[in-house]
Amino acid sequence: MRCTDRIKRMMRAVILITAGSFLYEFGAAHAGVVRPAPLRPASPRAELVKSSLSPTDEAPVSDEKSIGIEFRPRAEIETSRVMLDQIAFCVPARTRQHDCAEILAVDAGISPAPGKTGRISRAAIMEILNNEFPGTRIEVLGPESSFVTSRGIPLSDEALAVPFRDQMDEAFSGAMDFRVQVSGIRIESRPPVRPGAISCRFAQLELLKQRMAEPSGASIESNLESLVTRIHNGAQFNAQCTQAGAEDGDAALFVQFLPRIIVERQMPVARRDLPAKTIFVAEDAVLAWIPWTRSAARALREASSLAGMSLIRQVQAGQMLNLNDFERPLAVRRGDNVQLMQKSGELTISGNAVVITQGAVGERIEVQSTATKKRLRAVVRSNSTVEAM
Repeated sequence: MRCTDRIKRMMRAVILITAGSFLYEFGAAHAGVVRPAPLRPASPRAELVKSSLSPTDEAPVSDEKSIGIEFRPRAEIETSRVMLDQIAFCVPARTRQHDCAEILAVDAGISPAPGKTGRISRAAIMEILNNEFPGTRIEVLGPESSFVTSRGIPLSDEALAVPFRDQMDEAFSGAMDFRVQVSGIRIESRPPVRPGAISCRFAQLELLKQRMAEPSGASIESNLESLVTRIHNGAQFNAQCTQAGAEDGDAALFVQFLPRIIVERQMPVARRDLPAKTIFVAEDAVLAWIPWTRSAARALREASSLAGMSLIRQVQAGQMLNLNDFERPLAVRRGDNVQLMQKSGELTISGNAVVITQGAVGERIEVQSTATKKRLRAVVRSNSTVEAM
């Protein structure tokens, strides 16, 4: 039994070896003899560079002028114009006979309004580049469009102060003795804007100019007093502004602000310190710009009217001159004997009189005629002469 099993195993092994040999010879006969491939010569440097490029960076096959750029899908900018380097980058391997820096410096158009997003298409960029570089093969890779978001910059005080100052000067251009200075403004809320000029209209100033243009309108002094009072009370001013250049039209802004304004008027002030009892002369005054207030509105406008008057109290150099600080010096006092002049047609009659009420030159007083003992009203002409009324 054991001998029989051993014989069976030996016969199975012989069969397997014979079958394997047969299959090997059968496959070789049909497949043929496999020979090693011949060695290829070393590739030149240009071939190596080309083989190292990605499919999008494959170098042009000709020597013609060409430009290759690739879009960025999105970009955020703060400028008023979109430059090509903000939305794309140059592909040197696809650009021949052109400088990448020059290409990327091309203006791609106006930026969107601040806070908004605009789309720049591949076709638009190809048209711009064809105009800039005629006769050049243009290739724009990447997405079909680049979406540009304009962040904008906060509206500055000076951007609003400049047009406000200009329109304020225009409103008071006819008032030669007034001067309006806008030292600055404080904006309550700052909308985002692009760099560049802003055009603004101010409702309060337009109303002021309209009132001043009307023949029966209020005086400049009353308009200025109203304006200054409004500013001192902290009232807000309104501005309607526009900034040209947005892709979807002019950008409209509504701004509330508080201006810092100094209104001045040319007024006579004391040239030097003047003690009390000084008899005023025209050379004691000089014109100066004085902040316009209610007290300044009551100050004297002409210093010549003070000539010959006496100061009641001391006035310092640079101080405004008010009529309440002066009095006319007495020319005649009660009990003085004066010459009384009476006119009757072309005839002048003179006589003596006694002063009953004192007064200065030009003032009306009461006198008593020495001859008739009658009381008369007279005007003081000098310290010794009065004229009957």
